[in-house]
Amino acid sequence: MRLSVLVPVRDRTEHLANLVTGLNRASDAPLFELLVGWMGGDDPSPALSRASGFAATALAVDGDELPLAGARNSLAAAAGGELLVFLDVDCIPSRSLLAAHEAALADEDAITLGETLYLPQGFVARGAAERELRPAARRHPERVDLFPALGGPRIDSRHDLFWSLNFGLRRATFERIGGFDDSYRGYGIEDTDFGLRAARAGVPLCWLGDAVAFHQFHPPTRLRPEGMDALVDNVRRYRERWGEWPAKGWLEELGALGLVDWDEAADRLEPATRPSR
Repeated sequence: MRLSVLVPVRDRTEHLANLVTGLNRASDAPLFELLVGWMGGDDPSPALSRASGFAATALAVDGDELPLAGARNSLAAAAGGELLVFLDVDCIPSRSLLAAHEAALADEDAITLGETLYLPQGFVARGAAERELRPAARRHPERVDLFPALGGPRIDSRHDLFWSLNFGLRRATFERIGGFDDSYRGYGIEDTDFGLRAARAGVPLCWLGDAVAFHQFHPPTRLRPEGMDALVDNVRRYRERWGEWPAKGWLEELGALGLVDWDEAADRLEPATRPSR
């Protein structure tokens, strides 16, 4: 097995089915497998049954509602490939995504980062061909200049820009970094921490222009009130470890919505007090 595609999932089984459909269309891809880290919720098996030409397996992951760090570590440990490509369940891979990650990792001991384009709310992606996905999708406005349109991959040392939606690396490199820190619980900041741990291990980032994924719309996970305590704990843990506040845009947004109480000058972050019912 040359490559393993690793996807943490809880519910969103229609999104997962569209991801599998995208993998069915992969062109010039190496021999690969799909491993899904099932973090509870709806059974992903019906979506995986759509796989054609590759093995697709669900791995049960214990933990709280969204143990993303632990799920990714469990998937990497179970993977049969020497190359690991991590995708969020919302992402439909383009035909060239796997081949692009593989080609770059053959030359670079790096974290390869593919571009993620965003599909609008209401877009029906089910079974959609790539020629329908591309015109509908939009680039992230803050990341337009990161991905090379022409030429080879672009090496970068700005590890604070790491995102976990669509990335790859060699298995040995994942192990050298130490995987994700599973003391981060729930959703958020575990990937920002991983980026800085990669920097500490001397692993550069590598932007790929042709490893495109199409992100299916869903309400932002960071805005779920029930996940706020875990997110606040993760932010505090990062602040203690690295000496700076991560995701300041998130914290400003959450503060404006009344979900957290953040005072950067006072070096304080608390979940907002919720009225009792």
